[in-house]
Amino acid sequence: MLVFLGYHWIVRKALVYRIYPTKKQATLLQATLDECRWLYNHLLEKRKEVL
Repeated sequence: MLVFLGYHWIVRKALVYRIYPTKKQATLLQATLDECRWLYNHLLEKRKEVL
């Protein structure tokens, strides 16, 4: 996709990869994503309390 920005053209590219994790890797990945989701939601809640 070409995007015109002022006097410059910017080319945007995206690469898509497919992964096939083992069961152990999938379990670890899910646990990591769960922790990230919990942390994000926790910090969002704290931010809302302050504002």
